[in-house]
Amino acid sequence: MGCRGDARPAALHENASPIHHIEPGGLLDTEACRFEAVSDRAVRVSGMRWQPADTYTVKLEGVERAGYRAITICGTRDPLLIAGLDSFLASVRRNVEQKAADFGATPDRYRLVIRSYGHDGVMAEREPVREIRSHELGFVVEAVAEDQEIANAVVAIARTNMLHTDFPGRLCREGNMAFPFSPSDIEVGTMYRFSVFHTVAPDNPLAMFPIEHERV
Repeated sequence: MGCRGDARPAALHENASPIHHIEPGGLLDTEACRFEAVSDRAVRVSGMRWQPADTYTVKLEGVERAGYRAITICGTRDPLLIAGLDSFLASVRRNVEQKAADFGATPDRYRLVIRSYGHDGVMAEREPVREIRSHELGFVVEAVAEDQEIANAVVAIARTNMLHTDFPGRLCREGNMAFPFSPSDIEVGTMYRFSVFHTVAPDNPLAMFPIEHERV
C-alpha cells in the first residue's frame, strides 16, 4: 500500500493516486499511513482509513487477439550510423514497406516496430533526452501481422534492411548489425491486447462470484 517512505512509488501500480486506492467496496486512504519497526523482522503499519462506497463495483479486464508476432534482435556500434540514426531507420522503414508490398503485404496488413535501446527504447517518443550518448545501440525489431507467415516475412525483410541499408559515410559493406542469435528471426506467436476495461456495479456483490461446496 502507499505509505510514507520508499514504498509510495510502488503504490502507483494500477492506481491514479499513490495514497488513494479505489477498491470494490470503497476507498483506502493511506495519506496518514505510518511504518514503525517493531523488530528486525516485523513492522507495524497504522494510520490507514477506509471510506465505504455507496455502490459496490467490480473491475473487468479482458483481451482480444491482435495478430501474430515475429522479432529479431541486433546491435551496432558504428558511430556514423548512430549519428544519423533517425534517417537510417526511416530508410529501413521505407525499404521494408516497398519490399513487403511486392509480395502482397501492404502496410494495412502488418505493423513494424523498431525499439532502439540506448536511445529511446523505453520511453519512445516520450523520451526527453534526444541526444544519443551511447557508443553502441541495441534494436528489437518487431512485426505484428494478421497471420504468422506475414509477420515472419516482414521481420525477415526488416532484418535484411537493418543489416544492409546504406547511410552517409558507410565503410563496411558486409553488414551494419551484429546478431546475437542464429537463426536470427524468432517466431513469437499470437499477440493479445486489452479490449475490456470496465467497471460493473452488481446488485449483489457475490452474484458474480458463486461458490460451490462439495463434501468428499
